[in-house]
Amino acid sequence: NLMHGSISVTSEVNKGSEFSLHLNVPKLVLPEPFPVLKDAVKSSFEGKVLLAEDHEDNRELISRILTELGLSVVAVENGLKAVEESKKTAFDIALLDIQMPIMNGIDALKQLKINGFNNPIIAITANTMQHEISSYLEQGFSNHIKKPLVHKELISTLSEYLNQTCNINEAEDKVSKIIENTDLVERFISNLSQEKNHLLDLYQTQNWQELQNQLHKLRGAASIFEFHSIAWPRKQNAY
Repeated sequence: NLMHGSISVTSEVNKGSEFSLHLNVPKLVLPEPFPVLKDAVKSSFEGKVLLAEDHEDNRELISRILTELGLSVVAVENGLKAVEESKKTAFDIALLDIQMPIMNGIDALKQLKINGFNNPIIAITANTMQHEISSYLEQGFSNHIKKPLVHKELISTLSEYLNQTCNINEAEDKVSKIIENTDLVERFISNLSQEKNHLLDLYQTQNWQELQNQLHKLRGAASIFEFHSIAWPRKQNAY
């Protein structure tokens, strides 16, 4: 009664009762519900990546980074194997080192195109002079990723060519710690003596082309693992 309402009951034996409550209150206007964020920005990707990189340590590091970003990775050591893998699996993107044995990145690109691979193919290379980059693009690469890897640039490139929005700062935080993974760094250090002996053998046998290839591999790995004294040795003064 104080709320200017009423309550009543009707009842029937062996059937049941019905209670009715009447209240005089204003109609409540509900606020608009918050939209559900179906496509919330994530710090990872989805998709399959074909990676071709001839240096074992580089290949392992890049694979770990891509896996940490949520991608499924098939990693091989040369262009020929990359072409073979592309026949078995539908990849969303391919990352090809330029200088590799058996089949280099440029020849692998051409073969992938012939075989009908139409998804983005990105060059991974330390050769990033403007005329070199222009040459890669002219030959059919979608873009390039430079060595040593800059995580933010790698993530940004993947985001662009996988057509997936990614929180670049969060993703960068996830992968920035991988370089600190001591097992990869220690493996690189432990292999240096063997690498040195192999280079000396190539020098003594005057196998200049293979010596150049091995030096390129070593320099690339050294730059990725931030051994700058190896990647960028100072020139000695000539007397």
